[in-house]
Amino acid sequence: MGKTMRHSRVLQVALICIVAITMLAGCAPKTFGPSASFGATDPQALLIAGYTGNLSVGMVIVGKYDPSTGKMTGWVRKLGDDFGQRDESFILSSFLNKDRIKAFRLNPGEYAIFKVQAGVDGMLGTRVVNTDFIDRERWAVTESTPVFSLRAGEATYIGDIVANLRAVPAVLTVEPNEPALQEFLVARPGLDPALVQRRLLIVPEQLQRSTRPFGDGPLIIFQPAPR
Repeated sequence: MGKTMRHSRVLQVALICIVAITMLAGCAPKTFGPSASFGATDPQALLIAGYTGNLSVGMVIVGKYDPSTGKMTGWVRKLGDDFGQRDESFILSSFLNKDRIKAFRLNPGEYAIFKVQAGVDGMLGTRVVNTDFIDRERWAVTESTPVFSLRAGEATYIGDIVANLRAVPAVLTVEPNEPALQEFLVARPGLDPALVQRRLLIVPEQLQRSTRPFGDGPLIIFQPAPR
């Protein structure tokens, strides 16, 4: 019985990973590798962010939104599922990308962290739970949605997101990690460090206390780094 349950959980976690990889295959923007180059005249923007988590199937999902309406455009809703659109959405996850600092080429515009997804073990095995930071009924950002801007020809570092998804409530902390950023830049000679703007993600006050914004996921505190 115990062996069967363990095999069941392994298969469930594998399924979660396959689903996530499938999502990325259709929507992932071009990652910025060591041999890539980026300049001030580039029509796209470069997003640099750190992510570490203590849950192998945890992820932070980000997408573009229309500032005139607040509606999400980077992920569209269809038949109750989320579908990504190329160059307008990306996923921060440890199991999909082992690098602490990750970088993506994206279209310029306004972006939002709209979902945290995690695989949680329970009596019936591992299940995926979602905590949303947008209004799912309107499919739009709210005053408690973490948002940031990207500009053409500019590389923006929004900080390190450290995710403790095993805690109750779960805690996500945004903090600067200059040594990791410098290591990332040294490994990418095609990116002029002068183009990197350090704009730490601003976390709305509503998320800095135990809250379940939307969805069926665990309670989450999303906070800036301690001062």
